[in-house]
Formats: sequence, C-alpha cells, structure tokens
Amino acid sequence: MSTVLYLNGNIYTMDISLPRAQAMAIDLSTGRILAVGSNDEVRCVGSKYTELVDLRGQTVVPGFIDAHVHLLGTAYRSRNVDASSCTSEDKVAALVRARAAHTPPGQWIQGSHWDKNLWSKANFPTKASLDAAAPDHPVALRSKDGHTLWCNSLALQSAGITAQTPEPTTGAIFRDGSGEPTGILQEASATSLVYTIIKPPDPVTSRLLMEQALQELQRCGITTIHDIEGELSLNIFRQLYNEGNLGVRVQMILPRLMLPLLSSLDIDNAENDLLCEWH
Repeated sequence: MSTVLYLNGNIYTMDISLPRAQAMAIDLSTGRILAVGSNDEVRCVGSKYTELVDLRGQTVVPGFIDAHVHLLGTAYRSRNVDASSCTSEDKVAALVRARAAHTPPGQWIQGSHWDKNLWSKANFPTKASLDAAAPDHPVALRSKDGHTLWCNSLALQSAGITAQTPEPTTGAIFRDGSGEPTGILQEASATSLVYTIIKPPDPVTSRLLMEQALQELQRCGITTIHDIEGELSLNIFRQLYNEGNLGVRVQMILPRLMLPLLSSLDIDNAENDLLCEWH
C-alpha cells in the first residue's frame, strides 16, 4: 500500500468530534483517507514508501458537491458569447459582431448572461441591433436568468416564428404594434421553438467539451456532481469512467423514458462512481 502523509495543515474534517486536524494520511490506490489527527498520530500510518507533503499551514477542506448541474449544457455554453459584463444593448451587439467576423455565414451564434437590469435604459432589446451586427448568422442569446431568449430576424425565420405564430400557452412572443415579433421570447414554450432547431455539436466535440468542463470542476475543488441530463451525457460519462478518466463522482438524474435503456446497462450503483436515478 502506498500512502501520502499531509502534515502541518489546517484540515477541516466536518467531524464534530474533531473539527480540525493537523495532518492526514491518504491511500493512493483507493483515494481513501486512512487517518486524521496530529502530525505524530498520522506519522504512525506511514511506511518507507510513504510520500510526505508539508502543507505549511495551508487550509484543506472536503471536496465540494454541486447538487444541481447540467454539465454538458454548461460545456456547450463555454463556447458561446458571454455578455455578463455588458452594460448596454449596443455592447452585447458589439460582441456578436466580433464573433460573426470569425464564424462562417449561416452558422448559429449563441450567447448568454445578458442582463437588461444592468443597462441604463433597462428596456428589453430587439432583433434590430442583432440584425445589424450579424445579418448572415442566426443569433440566439439567453438572458442571465435563463427565462428569456433574444434572437435576430434570421433566428426567428429559421424557427418559423412570424406574426402569424400562435401565442404559446405559457410564455410569450414579444411583438411590436403591427404584431411582428421583436426578437424576445420568454419561458420554455416560446424559447423551445428556437432551441429545438439548433443542432448540438457532434459526439466527438461534445466529449471534448465535457472533458474540459470536468477539468474545470476539479480545478474549483468540486469532486461530486448531480447531473440532470440525458443519454448523450450518460454515454460520455460512462466512456470516461470505463477509461479511468472521469475524475469526479457523478450521480445522474435521468428521464423515466430512459428506463428501458438503463435496465440494459451494467451499472453497479453500490460500487461505481457513476450513479443513475430517474425522474
């Protein structure tokens, strides 16, 4: 057994009987903590094969758990226009214009995190500014709260949204005085008209983006996630797990429609770091 001893630290144990400790020993082969306590107590676990790490007073905390994440969707959005720092509609349009200059005509430009409450006028934007910025690209930008989608004319046209489109049962298609859509769609029944026609990246690209997202989780100290997605995410997670490259514990919450597929998969919930549930 090969162990690593971490000494001279400020270790938060989350154990009420020993809230903090000076040292800990970890079994490298299993990743399990073997001992926690003072330097002298933990040294008793060591052997001639043990590596010693001097924490020099640094703080160690348990890994974080993200209890609600859509990781593949997050990975996709990592390539999108980020409008979180924009203080006006024009500044968002400028980002779209810059992205359009490096995007082949006809390809979608997506983005997120615009917040009209940070703008001086605080009015809802319209398709006009996006039309001027990217006349040859369909554009769809999700708001910071995720409930509103801002589109240009080409995106609306691609989704078949016109003055004659019926109003969604829940949500809204914003319209001007003549009944023409302004470019703002609210809530899922309206935004899904656009989302359903945007093709996701191919499986190879999806996996690459997922790997990058998992690496970012680890950099942030997140060691477990509860992921709410579907079959593609499950396939990627299983591939990475079987290769020993998953890197975090994953509990998936999957649609009930996937039950027939799940019953055919060899997933041992008691042992694996990849767990599955359904809703």
